[in-house]
Amino acid sequence: MKIQQTRKHLMLGWQFCFLVLGSSVTPAGAQIAMWNNSNVGGNAGNWSTAANWNPAVVPTSPSTASINNGGEARITSSVAVSRIEVGRNGGTGRLSSNTAGITISTSSDFDLGEIGGAFATGPLVVNANGTASLSNLTALSVGTSGDGDLDIGPASATLGAQATGTGNLTLSNIASVQVSNSVELGKGGGSATAEAQGTLNVSGIGNFQVGVDLDLGQVGGTGLTTGIGTATFTNTTNLSVGVNLDVGTTTGSSTATNTGTGNLSLINTHAFVGFADPLSPGLANIGTATSLFNEVAHGNGTVIVQSGSLAVADRVRVGSLAGAGTNLANSSQGTLSVIDSHLTANRLDVASNTTGTMGTVQGLVHLESSFVELDGTLALSSGSTLEVGLAGLAKADGSGAAGQYSAIIADSNLLAGQLKVLLHDGFLPAAGNSFEILTGVRSGTFSNTNFPTLPGLTWSIQYNPSSVVLQVSGSGGFSADFNNDGFVNGLDLPFWQGAYGSTSLGDADADSDSDGQDFLTWQRQYGLGSLQAVASVPEPSTLLQLMFVATLVTALSFRKICNTDFSRVNIQEDATAIKLKFSAKPAGFTLVELLTVIAIIGILVALLLPAVQAAREAARRTQCINNLKQFGLAFQNHHGARRYFPSGGWNWNHPPTYLNGTPLAGKEQHAGWGFQILPYIEGETIWNANAVVAIGTPLSIFFCPTRRPTQVVEREDRFEPPLTGGMLRYALCDYAASNREMTGVVRRYDPVELSQVTDGTSHTLVISEKRMNLAFLGQEQDDDNEGYTVGWNEDTIRRTDRSPAADYFGEGDGDKKFGSSHPSIINAAILDGSVRTVSFEIDAHAFEKLGNISDGEQNDADSL
Repeated sequence: MKIQQTRKHLMLGWQFCFLVLGSSVTPAGAQIAMWNNSNVGGNAGNWSTAANWNPAVVPTSPSTASINNGGEARITSSVAVSRIEVGRNGGTGRLSSNTAGITISTSSDFDLGEIGGAFATGPLVVNANGTASLSNLTALSVGTSGDGDLDIGPASATLGAQATGTGNLTLSNIASVQVSNSVELGKGGGSATAEAQGTLNVSGIGNFQVGVDLDLGQVGGTGLTTGIGTATFTNTTNLSVGVNLDVGTTTGSSTATNTGTGNLSLINTHAFVGFADPLSPGLANIGTATSLFNEVAHGNGTVIVQSGSLAVADRVRVGSLAGAGTNLANSSQGTLSVIDSHLTANRLDVASNTTGTMGTVQGLVHLESSFVELDGTLALSSGSTLEVGLAGLAKADGSGAAGQYSAIIADSNLLAGQLKVLLHDGFLPAAGNSFEILTGVRSGTFSNTNFPTLPGLTWSIQYNPSSVVLQVSGSGGFSADFNNDGFVNGLDLPFWQGAYGSTSLGDADADSDSDGQDFLTWQRQYGLGSLQAVASVPEPSTLLQLMFVATLVTALSFRKICNTDFSRVNIQEDATAIKLKFSAKPAGFTLVELLTVIAIIGILVALLLPAVQAAREAARRTQCINNLKQFGLAFQNHHGARRYFPSGGWNWNHPPTYLNGTPLAGKEQHAGWGFQILPYIEGETIWNANAVVAIGTPLSIFFCPTRRPTQVVEREDRFEPPLTGGMLRYALCDYAASNREMTGVVRRYDPVELSQVTDGTSHTLVISEKRMNLAFLGQEQDDDNEGYTVGWNEDTIRRTDRSPAADYFGEGDGDKKFGSSHPSIINAAILDGSVRTVSFEIDAHAFEKLGNISDGEQNDADSL
């Protein structure tokens, strides 16, 4: 297959690479140069200025350059040293460069935020933080001697110490990045308590080569260790990892619990793993936990490949337990999402446990318009889920072209676990369609299948000796004529809503909600007519005018026929035709005729206005969903920048907190999540202005258009201390975070980190709509008067131990519940960035566990 050719070409490239990297030897007599300029940002010191170093000499090879005093070194010319340390062993530091055409190289390691076990030992609490941003370079080379690691946020501790290492590296627009040994993000170990956090953001790189391993969230040791590694590669022409890719891999601890979490995104990037040695091909491990005896390990890994390709020399493991451990607390969860891309490997193992290790293992492979080619076996074990997306009738070929359905070709297929079929890009199959999703010698069947609801159509799965085929058939006689008048038109919409609009059967386009767009889908698939797109429905006033004109013309035409006197006929003959002339009765427009016209208009208005309202609600609901998507992305970006999510703030009477005009963050910020996400929803100007501006500036993103436009209230300044001592304007908010019980993502005082979300981001509510009393909109009421910036208040924090409910008119307030003005549902942002609809009829326990980040219970989509 194609993978064999890939191996040959990459091996030649790696041989050349190591000849170059191995040609240099580390000089003897290395010394440490300490950075002594504490300025950062616009006042950062220049690397090439001797006075910024101690001793006052610009470091060159064989020196180690150490930036640990909190300052920032800016590189403006080429650098070659033995080693670079930024924020190491209890220090903080920054490194930056935006100078085109220069080269930065080390003969050994490049460390950011690293803590070594030999340093963090005994009764110590050690924190290190290193950050670097490098762009427009010609090259970055780590380990030119042939042995050098790029270490981002590793941490290790021994003999009772506590260590937290945090590293962040951003690389952009660089022709070549070469690391002779391994790239390690958030790698943790030791015998005490250690937390490692590493983040790598790469964009616009021509060639990124890693000699050995790329490790994200790899954890070991005998203490309590947590490792989080996150890497995003965007627009990278060639990412080559010589041996193994390890994403969220953990070895168990005998005295506590080790947890490794890795997240890798490959966007418009072509990646190759494990081709350095054809005699020992490398593999990709995604979410692996290895446990011996009674040790405990949690491995969580996610890899996303979008609009690119991933080639692995050996196998890909998605969720695996190993080591024959005996502790039931072990867990492994792996996710591989391939979107508009091509994946090649020797073998794909999902939810594997070949050694009988105790614990739980889950593996998810999600495919959208993507093609998977395997030289060997596809092995889907009992804890696996295979999600296959259908976007057309053509089998995917790896190009990521539109209108394709995902497929896997392998030598053999070992089937178990769950198959879930999804519809993408508005595609709706028809009776008679078939999809060959798996090709290769088959053994076993899926233990469970989940198909989209297609009213009038049924799914079947055909297990052939060498393939698995999905088939669609029709039930016959189905029509979208919901009012039984013999036509499929706009008059059917209100009847459809009553019959299917609030149920899963109404979700014809499989976008997790039922709206006017679904009705159009029903018509195209099952109906016998057409309806104009919802977005083009005229305003009611225009409709009335059109209906009046049409009805009047029809009535007059009918009247003209009725007023014709057929008894007075003149017959005229000529050579070619016989002509009849009718004499009309005297003209006149009676009261009965006028009333008939008015009655017809009234009937049409009664029939069409529900369609107009439904169309408008569909548009408003779409805007609401978009608001929530922006919130979800803001939470993710906030965590990516600060390593924790926004908090719920302190108290309702504490204004946004500034220090010397700069907004504070984390537990020092007294305002709530609505203020803290402003820089991530294009509100940085408001965020930077001052507290009065932030509190009083309404933003449309904080309002659901179904409920109301932007609103403010004015009342006295009740902050402590007061901001003005007079009247203040408060910009209100329609959304709230989870939850008041302090079990959710947003909590009072202290922010939550990703490692605490043990239930998984795809099972955790973060922001949703709040229930309100519509009778007092725009007036000061208990849960709608402090505005979106408020700290820890029911204005922006609601409960998940109470079921959501609809808005209402009456007395009281929203009772700290989530809710909305949408019919039957609320829209909810999930921590993984998705938005789901949640029914008011959701089981109370299911909603409560949706808001809890670590109760060990996870909802499936059907329970919402």
